Amino acid sequence: MRLAAVVGDIGANRKNPGSYLYDNAIMGIELTEQCRQFNVQKVVLVGTTYAYPKYARMPFTEDQLWDGYPEETNARYGLVKKMLLVQAQAYR
Repeated sequence: MRLAAVVGDIGANRKNPGSYLYDNAIMGIELTEQCRQFNVQKVVLVGTTYAYPKYARMPFTEDQLWDGYPEETNARYGLVKKMLLVQAQAYR
């Protein structure tokens, strides 16, 4: 299995918020779209704890995913992952 993302520490996230959001969104959207267009039968998309709300109860449960905004320094990455989940559900 191969995984790909543009990630960095808090400083990098603060310095490059737009490019991190754009690069991760386009990478995931295009990968998922190409799989749909070429009728790929099985795709595994990986989520992240960064998608969970900043004040989620521990341990996380899947039903908490949409209960609030993620922690601000990683929010863009987490929100992209949520969007890719919605895209995968739409394509399914």
